[in-house]
Amino acid sequence: MMGKNSRAVELAAKRRYWDKQIARWKESGLSQAEYCRRHHLKVHQMVYWKKKLAEPNPKTSPQFVRLDLERVIDDGAAPAPTALRLVFGDTFFIEVNKGFDPATLEQLLRTLRRAGC
Repeated sequence: MMGKNSRAVELAAKRRYWDKQIARWKESGLSQAEYCRRHHLKVHQMVYWKKKLAEPNPKTSPQFVRLDLERVIDDGAAPAPTALRLVFGDTFFIEVNKGFDPATLEQLLRTLRRAGC
């Protein structure tokens, strides 16, 4: 069991490392080959991680479901909710209020994903 956990930790660390390298490469304005040469990286590894990080991972990627909050039927049993709460284990939760900015939520989820959450 310990092996699975250490493997997951190692993979998460590699994901963070390559995510940072790819972001730095994009900001550098250099070609991929030149960036790799200057930072002593193997081009084929950058290509692999660029592809791997671009692919959605169904186990960790957020899945979006469209909710039409205007069509909630009020049966009188309980007051209509004012927010949507997303709970992630015991670590944290995200509360989305009516009128939220979808771009901000998307940015938050992208940041959490890069942090390995």
